[in-house]
Amino acid sequence: MEEMLAKTDSPHAPWTVVEATDGRWTRVKVFETLVRSMEQALARRQASPASVSRTRAAQAATRPAREQRAASHLARERSVAAEAGLPIQE
Repeated sequence: MEEMLAKTDSPHAPWTVVEATDGRWTRVKVFETLVRSMEQALARRQASPASVSRTRAAQAATRPAREQRAASHLARERSVAAEAGLPIQE
């Protein structure tokens, strides 16, 4: 049993062993574990929305970097077009 747990445990899907001698206590422990996991995930999402989601918060957090990349690409395209003597449309 311990070998199976060790081989199948991973950071994104960890095993949690819950005492199962009392049905009510077992359910309480399972719900506590779920709530704790969800609170940790929410804290990670709020701390760094760009790294964990594609929500509005993540889009807002990455907007300056995306705009800078777009401006850089546009400047590069214009310089290559100018060097090649191609017309540049504004």
